[in-house]
Amino acid sequence: MHLFDVLPENLFSILASKNKYIYVDALFVLRKAFRQEMNIKKDDLIAMLISNLDEKMLSIDMEELEN
Repeated sequence: MHLFDVLPENLFSILASKNKYIYVDALFVLRKAFRQEMNIKKDDLIAMLISNLDEKMLSIDMEELEN
């Protein structure tokens, strides 16, 4: 079995987009959160993302998200 037999082929395409830097930073926030605790409430996770990425979220390319 190969990786893309299980995962969609376009899974990593988000890391080739204009907003790739913020997406990578968000992945690292998620990784840190799950290293601290395996069960995280959605609201807590959103708060962590906002507190770590608030400045970067202002520069996100919203046109890319619409496509």
